[in-house]
Amino acid sequence: MAFLKQHVVILASTTNKELLDPAILRPGRFDVHIHVDFPDEDARCALILQALQNVPVDYSENPTLGSAEALASHMAKRTSGMSVGDLPNRLNYLHWIEDLLNQVDCDEFMGKQEQHEGGDQQHETMKGMTVSGIDVGTGANCIYPLLGAAMNMWHFIATEIDNESYTYAKENVDRNQLQGLIAVKRMHTNKLLTEPLQGEAPERKFHFVMCNPPFFDDMSEADTNPDASCMGSANEMVFPGGEIAFIGSMIDESVELQDRVLWFTSMIGRKSSLRKLLALLREKQVPNTRTTEFFQGRTKRWGIAWTFSPNVVADPSVKVLGKRKEAHRQQEISFRVPLQSQEGLWSR
Repeated sequence: MAFLKQHVVILASTTNKELLDPAILRPGRFDVHIHVDFPDEDARCALILQALQNVPVDYSENPTLGSAEALASHMAKRTSGMSVGDLPNRLNYLHWIEDLLNQVDCDEFMGKQEQHEGGDQQHETMKGMTVSGIDVGTGANCIYPLLGAAMNMWHFIATEIDNESYTYAKENVDRNQLQGLIAVKRMHTNKLLTEPLQGEAPERKFHFVMCNPPFFDDMSEADTNPDASCMGSANEMVFPGGEIAFIGSMIDESVELQDRVLWFTSMIGRKSSLRKLLALLREKQVPNTRTTEFFQGRTKRWGIAWTFSPNVVADPSVKVLGKRKEAHRQQEISFRVPLQSQEGLWSR
């Protein structure tokens, strides 16, 4: 194209800046660099309408949504820029929790407590015991509890501080008829673990806490980070001090709740955060910690877990922060999920 001196327009876009050749980003290579923020409702409607052109939909089933335009408008109103994480990594996180529960004597920790969840025998898993967990900051999709309840019949307390996300999360649970397994609670403070337990029987115990925390300290950091591959509201993506401060608060509260929760876990967006968080856990004299890497496609996340229980079996997996000679060793985790397990989860 060297012979074309004028009237050449090249449009390019990407959400993965790190994939570009550095030469492309040299000053003067392009006349204009444009940052496009999250799409507004009209833009979301246009994007959804374009996608619906390739999807067979029976519009006669719902007269109020009797056209592609009406359905796209309805969906755009219900997807107000909230976090929509990568599904395979979400499944990997849940399966990692399964592995963690198999590394400790759950019966000894839980004792002979009654099933406060009201579950019957068909809801019992993990050696005849109902598994209960807390999802901190469940988000509008309430995806972890929906998957965990549908696949494993786990019981959840799902917390959410944003009122709009809380409303959508409750609607998603209701649409999937999982109210008997998932209780969505509206939070009002940054007491991430103690506030959800208000109103719960003091003898009730939980097998795990899970969390997909806000990764960033402010929105400007999120906007310029090439790894910010998911859209999200400010509450879902930003917390003062970022993920280290957020998980650090969980660590502080976990000391108080060590007799009520077996495993405390969180997803992490930056590998560099692991070392600092492990140091915090050592300061609290936590006896057992675990780390892992979730790697699926181009999305890479890390996991951290800790328990105050001394009766934990040796972890056979490779440590994420191992010796330097293992630094390039890739730990890839993938799981097969029956198709019927996901039916009914995508009502929105």
